Amino acid sequence: MANLDRPNGFRPVKTLSGAPVASLIRYVKPGTNDDLFIGDAITITGDGAQKFDTGAANCAGVIVGIGKNDTEGHKFPYSKEDLELKFFDVSVYDDTEYSIAYVPADDCLFEVQFDGTSDPVVGNDYDINATAGDTTTGRAQTEITSTSTNDDVTVVEIPIGGGYDQTSGVANKRVWVKFANVGL
Repeated sequence: MANLDRPNGFRPVKTLSGAPVASLIRYVKPGTNDDLFIGDAITITGDGAQKFDTGAANCAGVIVGIGKNDTEGHKFPYSKEDLELKFFDVSVYDDTEYSIAYVPADDCLFEVQFDGTSDPVVGNDYDINATAGDTTTGRAQTEITSTSTNDDVTVVEIPIGGGYDQTSGVANKRVWVKFANVGL
């Protein structure tokens, strides 16, 4: 049986410290270089949040929300408009009016799809494949690849049961990873 092919970037699963994921959410302004999607890994530069690409230094975290700040400049409060915003389009939105909510990478495990047909190995390092997101769903399309040139992430766990299809020797397995190079 084939594993379901549904890349959706990175999803926070649990923290290494045992703290609730919700307590870790931080805010940053979006950058002006990349469209940003829920599930994208980011790095933070002086220009704001930029998409983390394979081999990049210092993954800050993973996007869990995108929204417009209120008229007083407060970070977005998840209004109806925020929930309808599917992704941050740099060609349309003003980066000074929006904020990106992200979960820091240094204390969190993330679920992601593995694109190789070989079985991923717990403890092994893999590269990410940061492709463009899906503008219809607003989800990132990032997966991890079977190569380990840049060692972006380390597989920590391969979930079993609970609705996970994990057919051996078939592409699109789900894995839980931690980022190897974290920081701001």
